[in-house]
Amino acid sequence: MAGQKQEVEIDPKIQIQLSEMLEELESKTELEGCAIISTTGLRIAHADSSIGPRIDADLYSASPAALVSLGTTVTMTLEYGEVSEVVVRGQKGYSIITVSPSVPFMLLSTSKKGYKLGYFFQILRKTFKKAAELLQGTTIGAASY
Repeated sequence: MAGQKQEVEIDPKIQIQLSEMLEELESKTELEGCAIISTTGLRIAHADSSIGPRIDADLYSASPAALVSLGTTVTMTLEYGEVSEVVVRGQKGYSIITVSPSVPFMLLSTSKKGYKLGYFFQILRKTFKKAAELLQGTTIGAASY
């Protein structure tokens, strides 16, 4: 629709930089499924290998937003402060969502290696900080679902 503002407007060059950063992250670690997602669940950038054909990309992007919302409710109710990571453990691996209350985006990643979670947290925090710098000034408009 002509003239209608998009939910998130990002320079395509920045999206390419973000995707390249996520691809590098995956190539240098045992992290998989890396993606930058808006807090409303819109996929902004992802590594080429981030999701396979058997996974619904929209659901993969929307689910972290719901989990972060729930995590925020829990941490605030328990007076633990702002949520910075949400970790979901399954029988075959982990999903790690890195967030910040001052950034309208989140970093999603998965791993099958539980013994490296501490290392992954450190790497993901650094990557999230770099992504936040690239996305500085980007705002999220009204969702248009």
